[in-house]
Amino acid sequence: MQIKKFEALSMQEAVRLIKNELGPDALILSTKKVKKAGSVFGLFSRPFIEVTAAIDFDHTEKKKGVGDRVQGVGEKSEHLCRGEALPRPYTRELNMTHLGPLLGEISEIREDVRSLIKLCSAPDQERDDEAIKEEISQISTMMARLTRETGGASLLHLHKNFQQMHRRLLTGNVDEQISARLIEAASKKIKKDEAEDKELIKERLSGILTRNINVTGPILNKEKERKLALFMGPTGVGKTTTIAKLAAHYAIKEKKRVSLITLDTYRIGAIEQLKIYAKIIGLSVDIAFSGRELADLVKVDDADLILIDTAGRSQRDRLQMSELREVFKYNIPIETYLLLSATTKERDLNDIIENFKTLPVDRLIFTKLDETTTFGPLLNTMVKAKKPIAYLTAGQRVPEDIEVATSKKITDLILGNKEA
Repeated sequence: MQIKKFEALSMQEAVRLIKNELGPDALILSTKKVKKAGSVFGLFSRPFIEVTAAIDFDHTEKKKGVGDRVQGVGEKSEHLCRGEALPRPYTRELNMTHLGPLLGEISEIREDVRSLIKLCSAPDQERDDEAIKEEISQISTMMARLTRETGGASLLHLHKNFQQMHRRLLTGNVDEQISARLIEAASKKIKKDEAEDKELIKERLSGILTRNINVTGPILNKEKERKLALFMGPTGVGKTTTIAKLAAHYAIKEKKRVSLITLDTYRIGAIEQLKIYAKIIGLSVDIAFSGRELADLVKVDDADLILIDTAGRSQRDRLQMSELREVFKYNIPIETYLLLSATTKERDLNDIIENFKTLPVDRLIFTKLDETTTFGPLLNTMVKAKKPIAYLTAGQRVPEDIEVATSKKITDLILGNKEA
């Protein structure tokens, strides 16, 4: 690692000097303000910024003409993302002697960014808003790279194998804070002399994950239990198909008396779709146009399991959400299931959870698991929603493509275990 100090009148100028000499992948280690004498008598002085920056030797070698591609701190490593070691002789071992002190500077760098904003907006400085934004962005990127490549600042005290497992979780879209907590917990289950055993680390992490994933089991848990279950969620998430799968399972395999009711009178063909499924299974479908009609229907229905379909709701449509809330005014003993697609973006999942909080959600069902390869959002959503997971679906086949969610199954999906 090459470390060098730079002096400049402004942070913007310092960053430019660093990039020119060390390249765009250089890391800023520290900054401080210094004063230098403005005359031979030292009566006057001007404020300077002293910036200490560093570049990994790999980058230096690359600039000197090394033909093979060597991955630097700032590059996204496909090997690291897959949790694999880079082929030697270019394997980069993180030098904790150097990185430990460097990461202690992160909070100071954040302060320097704030100071940079103030400094560049001072009256005696020439202002270039776009250039300032660019430099701030580059400094932030340097910080993010340093944290990401080392497996998270809070995990630097751990063996590199724990950091590698942390990156593996992040690659599976597990929330960074959740991942860090899991890795910290796993590290406490491993002795120092066991840290080289990657399989043991994975085994301990798997056990912690399994114990912390909350699932409910099937809708009907007891022999003589009667259940009313209402299914809701965004448009296109697969509510009607999921209901058909459950209806077929309990009516045909479990020999239970099953009733189907739909509140979905909005979507063209929605009732017909459910009727087609019902006819194949040998059931009928009742239609309720309001919460009052639903309450009247369930009072006279003595089925073991009553499955209630609803129209897809946009979580941002207040009118649609208020119409669904109307159902719960009649004190019907309903167990509610919020369906979410495993393919939905993390931000949208958070938005759905936040807006459906106004409704009494009891359990979660994740659909379309066959359409994604990253399963961290299942864990993230369960934690943020504080709701257990009941079922997982993968495919359109009725009733085959549905299974009761288990902690082990979800753990295997997240960790990429073959059992999944």
